[in-house]
Amino acid sequence: MNWNNIEFFEQENFDDPLYPGSGKNIDPLIVLALDSLRRNTGWPIIIHTVVGGAIDMYGEHGHAANSYHLFDNGCVAVDWHFITKADYRLQYRAVEKIGFTGIGIYINLWKWNSKLLSAGFHTDLRPKGRIQRWSCRKRGEYIYLL
Repeated sequence: MNWNNIEFFEQENFDDPLYPGSGKNIDPLIVLALDSLRRNTGWPIIIHTVVGGAIDMYGEHGHAANSYHLFDNGCVAVDWHFITKADYRLQYRAVEKIGFTGIGIYINLWKWNSKLLSAGFHTDLRPKGRIQRWSCRKRGEYIYLL
C-alpha cells in the first residue's frame, strides 16, 4: 500500500498497540474506504488504536476468535468515531454510503478521553455473503438486523 496516497491516516493509526509497526498489515481497501469517508463528510475520524480497535495481532484485545480485527482473519475491521456534533443517524447514513459489508453502531456506550460518545462505529470488509448490520446500546446486548 502506498501511504502517500492516503490523505487523512498514517500506518501507525492502525497498529495493534502491543505491536508497533503492525499497521502495515491492515487491509488497504478499508483504509481507502475510511479515507474516502473522512473526505466526503469533512468530519475527523479517530481510530481506536490505543485500545486495539484496529489490528489485533493475536487476540489480546477482547475480540472474538472470528473477529475481522484479527491478523489471522485479514485485518479488515476498524473501530472508530467521528468528531462531529451531527446526529448519530446522519453519521450512520454517511458510513452506510461507503459500502462497508459490516457495520456496527455503538450508541452512548463507548467513552473516549473519559467522555461518552454519542456514536462509535465498527466497520469491516467481511465477505459480501456475510453482510451484517447491528446496534449495541448496552454492553453485551446486540441487535442484529440480518
